[in-house]
Amino acid sequence: MFYKGFRSWPPMWVCVDNSSKRPVEGDEIGTLMQATIHGLGESRITLRMNNEHGEYLAIVDFDDHTFCMQAYERLKNYVGKSIRDAGDMEFEK
Repeated sequence: MFYKGFRSWPPMWVCVDNSSKRPVEGDEIGTLMQATIHGLGESRITLRMNNEHGEYLAIVDFDDHTFCMQAYERLKNYVGKSIRDAGDMEFEK
């Protein structure tokens, strides 16, 4: 997954329940709690995960809106499951 030429997965996770914690980048250890798109015209998915250190938020941006919607539909199926499993999803072109 890419946005403006940069990889958008794995995302940078920011701790939302303790501002003193540093962002976690590339860490796929945790459980996906929520996947949200705030507007149907947006190409951005907001993710929430929990792990043993707290609750984290990440934003995944996409260049391709159609691909974003496909990823969103697939990510919703991973709510309650491992972030690592979600990251291992395969997409066909």
